[in-house]
Amino acid sequence: MQTILGIDTGGTYTDSVIITTGTQAVLHKAKVLTTPQNLRDCIARSFEQIPPPLREQLSAVYLSTTLATNAIALRRGAEAGLILIGAKPEGRLPTSLFRVMRGRHDIKGRVIQNLDPTEVEQTVDFFRGKAAAIAISGYASIRNPAHEAYVRNVVEERLHIPVVCAHELSSALGFYERTVTAVLNARLIPAVHDLIRSVKAEMARFDLSIPLMIVKGNGCLMHEAYARLRPIETLLSGPAASANGGRYLAKARDCIVLDMGGTTTDLVNVTNGDLQIQSEGARIAGWSTRVKAAEVFTVGLGGDSRIHASATGEIRIGPEKVIPFCRAGTQYPCLLQEIGEIYRSQAYDRFSYHDYEAFVSVDPDNACFAAQAKPIWAALTQGPHTFAFLAEAIRLPNLHAIIEELVRQGRLLRIALTPTDVLHVTGEYCPWDRRLPAQCLAMFSARCKTDTPRMISLIQQTMGNAIDRALFQAALYFDRPDLDFTQNDAVEYFLAQLNAKDTASNLVGAYRLQKQVVAIGAPAVSWMRQAGRKLQLTVVVPPHADIANAIGAAVASRRQQLDILIRRESVTAQFIVYSPQSRTAHGTIAAATAHAIRSGTAYMRRLTQNPRLKPDYKIEDLEIAETGRESPIFIERMIRFCAAQ
Repeated sequence: MQTILGIDTGGTYTDSVIITTGTQAVLHKAKVLTTPQNLRDCIARSFEQIPPPLREQLSAVYLSTTLATNAIALRRGAEAGLILIGAKPEGRLPTSLFRVMRGRHDIKGRVIQNLDPTEVEQTVDFFRGKAAAIAISGYASIRNPAHEAYVRNVVEERLHIPVVCAHELSSALGFYERTVTAVLNARLIPAVHDLIRSVKAEMARFDLSIPLMIVKGNGCLMHEAYARLRPIETLLSGPAASANGGRYLAKARDCIVLDMGGTTTDLVNVTNGDLQIQSEGARIAGWSTRVKAAEVFTVGLGGDSRIHASATGEIRIGPEKVIPFCRAGTQYPCLLQEIGEIYRSQAYDRFSYHDYEAFVSVDPDNACFAAQAKPIWAALTQGPHTFAFLAEAIRLPNLHAIIEELVRQGRLLRIALTPTDVLHVTGEYCPWDRRLPAQCLAMFSARCKTDTPRMISLIQQTMGNAIDRALFQAALYFDRPDLDFTQNDAVEYFLAQLNAKDTASNLVGAYRLQKQVVAIGAPAVSWMRQAGRKLQLTVVVPPHADIANAIGAAVASRRQQLDILIRRESVTAQFIVYSPQSRTAHGTIAAATAHAIRSGTAYMRRLTQNPRLKPDYKIEDLEIAETGRESPIFIERMIRFCAAQ
């Protein structure tokens, strides 16, 4: 019996599952906390939990990850240098470390200005010691990649660091979007290499000489060697795996998969059994890319979202991710004692809403802290403390502002009340200690002038409203992705009507979501009970919903796709083949097609690491009929390749 190991490294948990290759029955599943500072640790614990007999039967490892998405969203990653050939695209760039050199092709791939070899070497040398990876982007490089390829060779010879060309990442027009994609790809190379090395090291530790495949943002798999070169393809890999898992477990062909994790809730559109793909490329953290990825709508709402009160006492949930009290109480017994003393003495009567929240330092180097923050670092060297403790011990007039800035910088982590804590109090989900959540929820309720049962009901209602709001906005986005519904007064009005209790309005809204919602993720099972009534929707919570991401990785499709374009040159009447490797001219359409098929086959073999691969392909011609002509006018031919790995 052959089996597949699916692993999903999320922002909070790393899930793993083993399924059979035939029936795809689940034989093993596990969940460990993700360790972002050392991914090897959580990957190692995932492998260690696999029973040895099952480990020996593994035939492949399939991996999905939020690493690329989180790195871009949090503006992390390696320092990337950018070499622009011919021009600088209009718009903001993801790096300030760039140089523009001479050399240019027109939109048909013809040379307008040649490269100057001396200028190329001088430009490349500028980045020595400044960049960890290089991105190269030339105007119209998808029509002729020769200049990018030449500069890449010089970078490899002189700098010996990772380098990526924009034409290798996208065959679509859009100089700006290709440039952004190339820079983000360069930034991600070291981090994704580290993740792959961690998995490969564990595979070697257990003598597993089997393929490692990575889930792309479109839900399909790519070989690890391909992922090392194009880590940007893992953008939205996590949500794509979620959608794969959700639709597979629920056996649903038309649905919206709602995946609630620790940090965010992702909603993915599935139609006729397929993930709907963003035709213009994925957009993440304000950057427009040319990466083909699933249509995903994301909101900052998860099991680890902070529950807090506004200045007016309004209950709010998210978008900030924090450490739940239930986990902190298990990890830091001293905090359980400190908050327990506050709770028993009822000292919280003098608190503001959030003085019981605690903070822990994640930066052992106090040199990173400004002078006024040194006392905070000193107080937290032995472990976390509440704000009330810090205020009494340090007595800085602007302590609150300093702490909030350190949290924003990522040097302190906040420990606060979360939806996961509430589930511990209600008994619906209790993997950790429930004493600290119960005490903190009681203190928070008292400060909001209510009791714990009423506060639980209020939080449940707030979570339900937030999920309904996310579903409403996601449905609008899937219908009209070209419009921005997040900053729209009219949409805000209808959203307010969705949750309104006041029926005195002249207009009362009633909405129905036509697709069923497949809810996955450990928190979603509980919180979806509070949602959906106002949208008249059908909610399905499939078996194994808590590890659906890892299952989605294990059942991902092993397809690779490639498009090669052929157009006729108006001046010479030659047929031009625009392939990922080169621009070539041919006298007949038959010769051009034969070259494109050979070129595409060779490229697909490299993608799949299969030298004997024979990919399927289909030919699509664009022609225009003209009055008085017996045959139509040829415009272009697209050869679309598809292959299973």
